[in-house]
Amino acid sequence: MNSNLRKAVRYALVAGAASAMAAPAVFAQSAAQQTPANNQNQNQNANTAQLGKIEVTGTRIKRTDVETAQPVTIITAQQIQQSGLTTIGDVLQNLTQSGAAINTLFNNGGNGSTSIDLRYLGSNRVLVLVNGRRWTPQLNGIVDLNTIPVSVIDHVEILQDGASAIYGSDAIAGVVNIITLKNYNGAEAHAYIGIYHNTYSAFTSNSSVALPSSGGFNHWDGKIQQYDFTIGSQSDRAGVVFNAGYTNQQPIWAGSRVQSKEAIWTQGGGSSGAPDGRFFFVGTGFAGKTFGTGTCAPYNPASHSYGSCDMTLTATPSNNPQLSNFTNWTPAHRFNYAPLNYFVTPLETK
Repeated sequence: MNSNLRKAVRYALVAGAASAMAAPAVFAQSAAQQTPANNQNQNQNANTAQLGKIEVTGTRIKRTDVETAQPVTIITAQQIQQSGLTTIGDVLQNLTQSGAAINTLFNNGGNGSTSIDLRYLGSNRVLVLVNGRRWTPQLNGIVDLNTIPVSVIDHVEILQDGASAIYGSDAIAGVVNIITLKNYNGAEAHAYIGIYHNTYSAFTSNSSVALPSSGGFNHWDGKIQQYDFTIGSQSDRAGVVFNAGYTNQQPIWAGSRVQSKEAIWTQGGGSSGAPDGRFFFVGTGFAGKTFGTGTCAPYNPASHSYGSCDMTLTATPSNNPQLSNFTNWTPAHRFNYAPLNYFVTPLETK
């Protein structure tokens, strides 16, 4: 046992002495091999050109409209509230890229709906999504934005470029994606009441100027009432948001404003078709005939023509018109249709 131990110690001492003698030779060889490389690096450093100072400025501000593949405009709920507008349709129509879509102020002959038109390509070419899903349009393919309560909107994303390759032909002008509230806990209620004021005044005596004169009387119309209530609860597994709202917009007639009560200012413009009707009697049997206070033109031998009878009725719709009610039509019988048009279209949503 002792003999084996002595042999092991002897072998260990011999191996250690051999390693100590070989180490300087290895270091010397390594140093000799690195010398040309060091010289080469020194030559490269000597040939390196000095460049000018380069400064890189960065920002952590998110710019979705320039960082994404396509430009996107985002409107937050806070921005909607600060705008003072009460409907999402009015908010979207205030965008710079919005076209001439119908609303409660531009809705002659419409049904009181509000839509969005991007770059004047038509409201039926704008796709409206709610939480990424298509919102039900009307029969003409246009979405009535009055059906979306503004109080449940978290933010709105507007894709300014066409996306017909993704969504189809109804997204040629762009896409509007309305995102509703999520993770909502609590309850809130809003009330809005407004009315339009007008000082009704007459025209000046100078018909070529047609400016309202001073004085007149106060006129109030177009009252709007809007109420909504929102309540929601959120848990780890599910969430629910309930909203109820009511909006009532009273009309404003064009006849209630001086500048719009006539079809054409100071010229008595109007439609040549009066409510009582306009009648033309043509034929040989009507030449020179008299109907009521109107008389048909006589026969003209020079042109071998029989003048037509251009007549209207003097009867009101409540009367039973007779032949005696006919009279010759003149420009004084023009129908002034302007007062029956809307400045503000009536609207009621629940």
